[in-house]
Amino acid sequence: MPLWHEILWPDVVEWVRVPLVIIALAGLIGVGEVLRHITRLSPEYSRKFVHIAVGAALLLAPRLFISPIPLLVLSLVFAIANAVAIKAGWLKGIHGPFRQSLGTVYFPISLFVLTVLFWHRSPDLVVLAMFTFSMGDAAAAIVGESLKRPTVYSLSGDVKSAEGSLAMFFVTVFSVVAGLWYLNPRMLDSLQFVLIMAAAAATLGTFWEALSSRGWDNISVPLSHGFVLSLFLLPTTGISLQQFVLGISLGLIIATAAYYLHALSLSGAVATSILASVIFGLGGWKWAMPIVVFFAFSSALSFAGRALKSDLESVFEKSSTRDHGQVAANGGIGGVLVVLSFAFPAVDWYPAYIGTIAAV
Repeated sequence: MPLWHEILWPDVVEWVRVPLVIIALAGLIGVGEVLRHITRLSPEYSRKFVHIAVGAALLLAPRLFISPIPLLVLSLVFAIANAVAIKAGWLKGIHGPFRQSLGTVYFPISLFVLTVLFWHRSPDLVVLAMFTFSMGDAAAAIVGESLKRPTVYSLSGDVKSAEGSLAMFFVTVFSVVAGLWYLNPRMLDSLQFVLIMAAAAATLGTFWEALSSRGWDNISVPLSHGFVLSLFLLPTTGISLQQFVLGISLGLIIATAAYYLHALSLSGAVATSILASVIFGLGGWKWAMPIVVFFAFSSALSFAGRALKSDLESVFEKSSTRDHGQVAANGGIGGVLVVLSFAFPAVDWYPAYIGTIAAV
């Protein structure tokens, strides 16, 4: 595996392609604006046209560039250009027509981060994570916008639709398969493996999209996809894929049960599913059991003497039904420590993890 300092500086041909790519992507944005004016459809459609087109165009990156440096430069150029456009009020068709959002800035930032983390090991993984997000996110927005009476919900501020979330899940699964068919057709010889990977990425990506607001899904979902794809496509990570898939399944079961028992709100259930997938999926029972025991006993104590605590709940705005903020407060640091243990296995993070559970 090459190190960063061993990667060759881009040759002249690669540098020539950088301005050509900028012109091509700017042209896509221009086409989106023209379509918006001609069709007079909601700006959401022109925005998602650009979203889909850019995501699909990124599949060509491993064929255009060997070095990651041109892609890093392109990411920075478009992050800065989009930030300036938002500040100046330009290109309203693609910059969050219905809400204040920095999604178009976060998108190239995600590409930058994924390139730094994974390009030297698998350029295909980088573009596949961005492509699947672009397709799934666009599907969610278009379906939600098209329905006259969608089933709406709001977990952290932005209004979403259940139909849009379902569309995102299924389109993400399809996009993983289609993207691998283009990038590495041999992978489809193990179709069951690919479908399990696609379902895992789609599940966590859909949950992150549901929880994100103000464009943060442009960071949370691509990075989530990249993380899941790396576990499946980079086997040197040393994580049991069966354990990871079981972690997602157990997270769903626990969160669903807690939601119907009113121990978790809907946002809390979604956050718990993500947290459980990370803690059990990466750490196994050793890491999962302390927080499961904490959750079970703390929930029981929260329900005990509920009538006596009703006055205090009105003061502290905190009830026995946990939302995503409370889930993050209780288990967020623990989840970060599990990820650190996965990324830096030489360090013993477990005592610190137990300390966080004891504290909460």
